[in-house]
Amino acid sequence: MNRDGRFDDAIAVLDKGQSLIGGTRRQTDGYGVAYALSGRRREAEAVLAELTERARTADQVAVSIAMVETALGHHDRRSLGSSAPTSSGRRRCSW
Repeated sequence: MNRDGRFDDAIAVLDKGQSLIGGTRRQTDGYGVAYALSGRRREAEAVLAELTERARTADQVAVSIAMVETALGHHDRRSLGSSAPTSSGRRRCSW
């Protein structure tokens, strides 16, 4: 994001990057963190739900989930990423 707390500007930069690469899938962890830190909790929760769903088929999503959960204030290390099942069906993150 940026150090001045200008998260709406950071979101605009993320949008611009997506348009430049012609991508349809957002870089969701960046959006989730920016939404959470800018007070746009509902949008951050939606990103977290999208990441959790994606984790069913892609194990590398655990770090992204932990980033968004932390930005939302979910600081209990035992629960970070625990909502995301792995593609093998197991729960992830044994911190």
